Amino acid sequence: MKGISKIIIRPIREIYKPEVDLGPSSFILKGKVYKRNDFQIQNTRGLNLECSWFIPKFSDKENFPCIIYCHGNCGSRCDALEIAKALLPIGISVFTLDFSGSGLSEGEYVSLGYYESWDLKTVIQYIKSTGNASCIGLWGRSMGAASCILYASCDPEITFLILDSPFTSLKEVSEQLISSYKIIPRSLFHYVFTCLRETILQNAHFDILEVCPVKYIGKCQMPAIFLHATKDRLVNVTQSRELYDKYPGDKYLLELGGGHNSTRPALVLERVVEILIDILESPQPPQETLEDGMKTIRAVPPSFKTKVLSQNDIV
Repeated sequence: MKGISKIIIRPIREIYKPEVDLGPSSFILKGKVYKRNDFQIQNTRGLNLECSWFIPKFSDKENFPCIIYCHGNCGSRCDALEIAKALLPIGISVFTLDFSGSGLSEGEYVSLGYYESWDLKTVIQYIKSTGNASCIGLWGRSMGAASCILYASCDPEITFLILDSPFTSLKEVSEQLISSYKIIPRSLFHYVFTCLRETILQNAHFDILEVCPVKYIGKCQMPAIFLHATKDRLVNVTQSRELYDKYPGDKYLLELGGGHNSTRPALVLERVVEILIDILESPQPPQETLEDGMKTIRAVPPSFKTKVLSQNDIV
């Protein structure tokens, strides 16, 4: 059971050197100067989170639209570099972090969205306190996408979501992992899942059944872009389709080639940028305040036309 649980709560941790892997703190992109500020923020569990904020250095503007990039379970803030290159030139600042238990941040385990959604709340409170963001959107991949859904379901002030490879529930992902072990008879799946659930509860202190984005997707109203690779063997594209179908707000679905960890083609990022520009230029409806439910995320968690884009649409 330790082998399966380790894949979920303690996958290979990405260790890197910020001064090397994040590049210079000041850099030129398309002829303009940008800077990256690195710092720590302490989350609600007292763990230090390693954060970076990419912002324009050439402008006197006090605030910009801000995207928070949320990495997957084996990732880190390094994964945001290509996103930053795509978004900075259109005037969007990029905030990214190593979630607790990931990268260089403190913490022993990841939780596939359970505690990560609380990390999101912590950094969003920080960003708002600076006054340097005119609005905030979320971009998450896999675990990061699940975290975005859980958080956004109780914060209507989030302007938009970009959800890359989201899963419907951690239970479904866990069952898929169990089924990949060919030596486990199907008749024992329920028993193995029960043992796995108990092991994770004892070690990482969260319940698999409570990481269920499909349960909360209906509470998200902001525009959303769904991305998913059709050959993803870890999180099947049907999970994104189910979330997309149940999403009540304006939405796009971009299906592309490749697998779960494939690099996203430049053409896909360009299409996302085009949609984001439309979202940011559209009048925003009045927003409600953060739901009290975020205080107890376990109970209440953690205008463009609706259109599905196929791979043919992005070439």
